[in-house]
Amino acid sequence: MTPAGSIDDIVIAFDRLDADERPKFSDAEDRAWLWAAQKKGRAEYYEQFDGIEAILRWILSAVEHERGGYLPEQIEGELVVQSRTFDFRALPELSKRIAQDKYDYFVGRWNAGDFFYPNAYPVPHRFRPKRVLDFGAGYGRQLNLWSQRVPGLVYAALDAIRRPYLSQSLYFQRSGLPVFEYVLDPSAFSISERPGVYHLPAWRWDLIPDNFFDVVLAIFVLPELHPATLKRTLAQFLRVLKPGGALFIRDHGLLIRGANNLDIADVLRKSGFVLEFRPYVRAQLNAADSTADIRGVPRIWRKQHPDIKVVDEPV
Repeated sequence: MTPAGSIDDIVIAFDRLDADERPKFSDAEDRAWLWAAQKKGRAEYYEQFDGIEAILRWILSAVEHERGGYLPEQIEGELVVQSRTFDFRALPELSKRIAQDKYDYFVGRWNAGDFFYPNAYPVPHRFRPKRVLDFGAGYGRQLNLWSQRVPGLVYAALDAIRRPYLSQSLYFQRSGLPVFEYVLDPSAFSISERPGVYHLPAWRWDLIPDNFFDVVLAIFVLPELHPATLKRTLAQFLRVLKPGGALFIRDHGLLIRGANNLDIADVLRKSGFVLEFRPYVRAQLNAADSTADIRGVPRIWRKQHPDIKVVDEPV
């Protein structure tokens, strides 16, 4: 485990690596796109970071969107309670800013869905997710239920943007789990089978081993990538996923075109992924739509396994 450091230490370390290391490991077009995309008011790009307030604002922004009641209540209820218990313990400031019922309805259900879908139905033992890569990890919320529901979890989070990365660092520090933070000691960082949280900048794909992860999470992130970045990222997903590993996506797909204006599903098929799950639902496309089934349509894609012939896909 990397040495413990205050969030101030992590801020200083990240900024130093952002200036000195990022240009060596990332593409110029990616950096140019990222700079152009930074707009005040967009949580995922705005550079201001003011510690716990940054996380609280992010969580509280969830009440702006109806989430829909897609999951059965008997499944959703237990997950919502677990989500709230984790967050109110890790973030005691949160309980003073949001009532339990509002947390449960807007935040807890959001977390419950994103855990439930990748674990919703039986799969062979070799495909059961115990190693999770969270790409574009927001403030790190996926750790909440995954760490409680999956014994011995290996969870890695990647982000290239300053504000989310620092928010994740703080959230992870408060989780009570072992945290391996790249920016505090880059030379000693490595991802292994040891359970815990592995946190590193998205320009260090080279530190992620081949055929290692059972599932990659990409929630409201792929449509926002530069087209070239998207194709490189999907190539990395294929590299780091085990054969038969899952890619869980939740976004609006073609219903709302993202920044890259690409048909993500078409790119995934051409990259070698096979679609496994996509619900037939009415998606919420704006905050005022309370009649929708769900906000962001979940899908599961699989990295093809050489020994498995998939029905309805070209052999």
